[in-house]
Amino acid sequence: MKKVKIASTVCLGIALILQILPFGVIMKWATMFERKVTYHSYFDLLVFGYGDIGPFFCAVLTTVAFGMMICSFCVKSLKNNWIYHLSYTIIIFVSVIFSLIPTIFQAYSVFGLFITLCLSVATELNFMLFINRNR
Repeated sequence: MKKVKIASTVCLGIALILQILPFGVIMKWATMFERKVTYHSYFDLLVFGYGDIGPFFCAVLTTVAFGMMICSFCVKSLKNNWIYHLSYTIIIFVSVIFSLIPTIFQAYSVFGLFITLCLSVATELNFMLFINRNR
């Protein structure tokens, strides 16, 4: 059980590191004579300002979930609290949903794919832990 939780935390950490890098979101700018492409981080508010709200909310929720998982390792009363475990599992799942929003704006990159995969693996591992804990 502890190894699965550590693996889930590592997947969230990898996703968080990839979200910090400035290659997660592609923005396409069209002028009269040329087409320019810029790459941005998930934490970049320029992307949020132009209407693509998914990456920023995904980054914030991933940070919150990562902090909650680290707290569950450190605080003894949170280790067996099933409501706390369910809450950060749901937060990670909502983060997966927000990480898919750039596909609507054609702003999805390979880094975005890896972020979504890491978040999906973390969601699945936490959900399996939650199901096994309640048996």
